[in-house]
Amino acid sequence: MKFFSFLVVLSFIFWACEKNESTAPEQGDGLSAYYPFNGNAKDESGNGNDGVVNGAVLVKDRFGNDSSAFYLNGIADYIEFPQTFIFHEEGDGSFFFWINHDSVGHESIFWTRGDDTDKNRFNIYTTYENKLFGVDYRSPSGERHKIFGVDTELNTWVFIGITRSGNTYSLYVNGTKISDFTDSNPDLPTYTGKWFCGKRHNFMYNGAVDDIRIYNRALTEQEINNLYHEGNWDES
Repeated sequence: MKFFSFLVVLSFIFWACEKNESTAPEQGDGLSAYYPFNGNAKDESGNGNDGVVNGAVLVKDRFGNDSSAFYLNGIADYIEFPQTFIFHEEGDGSFFFWINHDSVGHESIFWTRGDDTDKNRFNIYTTYENKLFGVDYRSPSGERHKIFGVDTELNTWVFIGITRSGNTYSLYVNGTKISDFTDSNPDLPTYTGKWFCGKRHNFMYNGAVDDIRIYNRALTEQEINNLYHEGNWDES
């Protein structure tokens, strides 16, 4: 009887653990690049798109693990990635990352071309406008398409997700959909080449970044919520 009771308790423990553990999308399920920043900027998707670190220093991640995120000082630090940015390409896609930014300012978190020319690129940024986080792109001719703007918190880890399905972009903050935007007259950047985390002349990003994921499909709301809770982060 005691042995039977022990098995019942043990089964309940395993069931509870499985229930509380979020399942993120499988590594190969459309994942084109993954940068967990566990001591380096290697692409752990297996696709070989390794980042190159310029000055950024390793710091604790949101779980308190040492050397598991990068901090950029807003002066000269940046990380360079070799492949064409996902939203420059036609078709569906998803882009996710964690940020912990220090101050309100106009800073480019991600700038998706290899120089400072303000056209034919995406810009994922913060501004002075009440801690605003924003996304826009400029066409090859320089026409601006503003996609999103939303307030985010300072000095805390925030999970940002951007998906595109057809011509509709969706913004997620901490696993929850915030808004949709349909680009009625798309004129996507045609630039092919490297892009940056933190680097744009006079608009360098000051803060920490971690767990960049890029998919060649639009993830579902449930998949995105699972990514946010990966590692049992913020589980209630």
